Amino acid sequence: METKSHSGQFKRKTPQSISIIIPTLNEEGTIFQIITACRTLALRKVKEVEVLVIDGNSTDNTILEAKRAKARVFRQRGKGLGNAVRAGVQLVQKDAILFFGADGNQHPKEVELLIDGLTNEVDLVVGSRYKGTYQTPAPWRKLGNTMFNLIARLLFGLPTSDGLNGVKFIRTNLAQSLNLQHDGISIDIEICIKVHRSGGKIIEVPSFFYTRNYGVSKVSPLKTGIIILALMTKLFLVG
Repeated sequence: METKSHSGQFKRKTPQSISIIIPTLNEEGTIFQIITACRTLALRKVKEVEVLVIDGNSTDNTILEAKRAKARVFRQRGKGLGNAVRAGVQLVQKDAILFFGADGNQHPKEVELLIDGLTNEVDLVVGSRYKGTYQTPAPWRKLGNTMFNLIARLLFGLPTSDGLNGVKFIRTNLAQSLNLQHDGISIDIEICIKVHRSGGKIIEVPSFFYTRNYGVSKVSPLKTGIIILALMTKLFLVG
């Protein structure tokens, strides 16, 4: 069944196949289990699933583990989460794209919630940690995330509580039309802003974020905050 979206630019179609994009950088010890779990859960909802690992030149066994889990592995040419996401969006071969993290913070059970959320009335499904579980060893990080999400709602009218979360589900044709430009973690809020501005409908489902028990975070909170603020300012003033 197909219907036109509000903007008249995209046809909504119930996805029959899914591409799961997982950016990686030294995620040995978690990536095999995440790929396997995400694929298994997605196959409960659709007939065809591919997993794309976009690797930022890992120096451990991440690539070997990803290949052992039968993912399609691509070496990232640039740097940053956003660069990996943009590369993956151009490589997918299925109807819809599910973005998922490789570090073990997120519970794979979100996959089914995200897929169920993309009905014929919805264009983007975002996982919200505020509607699920949000554990962090540094409460100030959660406070900072709350502040940035509030700014995004005030500036752009986003109907989201957690647009900065990287766990999302979107139709491929829409994702490829967004002209995503940013290389860093700000790509997460860029996706939400551009879908919202296109007239697309965004909904949230619960996301389950836990303190990681393997590896270390690659995110610099201060640098990340500056980048996110710069992106939102640019999009608000220039478009």
